[in-house]
Amino acid sequence: MVVKESGRSPFTYFKKHGLRSIAMFLYYSIAIWLPGPGMPLGRFGRWLRGYLCSKLFKSYGEGTSVDRLCDCGSGRGVSVGTSSFIGKRAWLLGDITIGDNVGVGAEMIAISYNHEFADTTVPIMQQGLSESRPIFIGNDVWLGARCIILPGVRVGDHAIVGAGSVVTKDVEPWAIVGGNPARVIGTRRTSDDDLRC
Repeated sequence: MVVKESGRSPFTYFKKHGLRSIAMFLYYSIAIWLPGPGMPLGRFGRWLRGYLCSKLFKSYGEGTSVDRLCDCGSGRGVSVGTSSFIGKRAWLLGDITIGDNVGVGAEMIAISYNHEFADTTVPIMQQGLSESRPIFIGNDVWLGARCIILPGVRVGDHAIVGAGSVVTKDVEPWAIVGGNPARVIGTRRTSDDDLRC
């Protein structure tokens, strides 16, 4: 005898959650695996990922592209400005705002929440997640490969975060930071920039 669970079929789920759930299904089952830039069918992969992300993200700017294997969770809290690039295998989870003309390196991680751990009588994995602390990335920012942006961090306009850095506190505009934890190692400003301001 076969027991049918009511309301558990994929079709019921799609009907309840609408086009957004279909976009998420297509993104994670097909588009995420399609070739990236410079590969055969790379343009199609880029277009399909962009189209589906425009349906999943809170906002998705014109000219922005997402490389393959990028995990954006449900995408509900993610906003990306115009002409930005999200690199291969990047993680964008939670409430994240990315400005215009931002380059996100491969395997960059930005997650706006964390595990709770305050109660020492309960295993960490049973304490749930902390409240989301939004991450803000300004305009004209370069986030290097494998850098990690922790909850609540703001990266100012024109900043550079070096590859492999762990950013635990806010980054000033024009700053170049690197290391674990990330610290200021330079600036993009020159005396000519000061004269133009």
